[in-house]
Amino acid sequence: MPLLQERLRDIDRREGPDKKNGETQDAGRASVPPGLDPLFESLAGVAGAVGSSHFYEAAADCVTRALHSDRALVIRYAKFSKPEFLVNTSMTDEAVENYLARYYRIDPLLRMVRTGVEQNVLTFDQLRQSGADTLYYEGMYQTAEILDELVILLPTTGGIWTAICVDRADTLFSPREIATAAQLFPLLNNLHALHVDRCVFGWRGGYLDDSQIAFMMIDTQGQIAFRNALWESRVSKAREKEIRALSGDRAEGFEALEDDLIVHWETLDQQNAVAPGGRAYLLEEASPSYVDLSETELVEQFANRHALTPRETEIVGYILKGVPPALIAETMGLTAGTIRNHKHRLYYKLDITTERELFCMFFELIIANR
Repeated sequence: MPLLQERLRDIDRREGPDKKNGETQDAGRASVPPGLDPLFESLAGVAGAVGSSHFYEAAADCVTRALHSDRALVIRYAKFSKPEFLVNTSMTDEAVENYLARYYRIDPLLRMVRTGVEQNVLTFDQLRQSGADTLYYEGMYQTAEILDELVILLPTTGGIWTAICVDRADTLFSPREIATAAQLFPLLNNLHALHVDRCVFGWRGGYLDDSQIAFMMIDTQGQIAFRNALWESRVSKAREKEIRALSGDRAEGFEALEDDLIVHWETLDQQNAVAPGGRAYLLEEASPSYVDLSETELVEQFANRHALTPRETEIVGYILKGVPPALIAETMGLTAGTIRNHKHRLYYKLDITTERELFCMFFELIIANR
């Protein structure tokens, strides 16, 4: 008995008093670390929005809370059509217009989606430091007033990817914040997959009904498992029969149709909740793809078009990379005054007065590379 009493006293010392002011206390329960309560609340919001039209807003809210930001985008990327904005609390209407008119064609995320995604969580500062797609950062980010952007890429059937993007104007994302996003990815990815499944089943909404992409799924017996609203309104029975005949026995592929339409298809895996082992068909309007030219090639084309001298060409290249005038002068072994004179003559030749106009002219060249 004395041994038992001593053991009970040890337990009391560890757990503390179990009553205070007549109320039962659970002193042994660990408290939630500061800052996690809002995150749990936002994750509950994402789970509650599964299958609804508010899902992407809830997902963006969750990521912005986790990263202590208030600027977010959710963009849908596809194999052939232009990107689509699903949520936007960051970019101005002008920036969105510029992106859809010009900058999407050098968007590194579009390039990844169409050539192969290797990372599901990344920042644009990481890509910038790698030396890739510098022109995109300097051109697009100057317009949108963005310093850094963290991206979580969520895969979907048919080569469609949904990017949740959180950006900042003044600071870079820290390694700890990037690690937080990486920890969120598996949960968000699974909730997103469940969202797509519920939409396809039609429980609370139609998948891709907010999209420019027509979408159909068939089972292994060739029976229709799902059509979104655009497929039903745009694809006649005769056209659907033609599309099925084009795909034949090929597991995946694409074919160009008339009217700048492209149909592509893929075989669904056996874990697909709607049509395991079946097939997904997507009909998209073809848009100019990402510009598959190097930065140097684009600058050379620009120089040839406007009859620039070798020195003017070199200066344009530095400006488009965002190199400040003092560093341009140091790199070229010239004085700052000489660089200013070259820029003045360059702007006079191009009939412009600002770097912004230079970027606009440059991206007109990108649009010409169709």
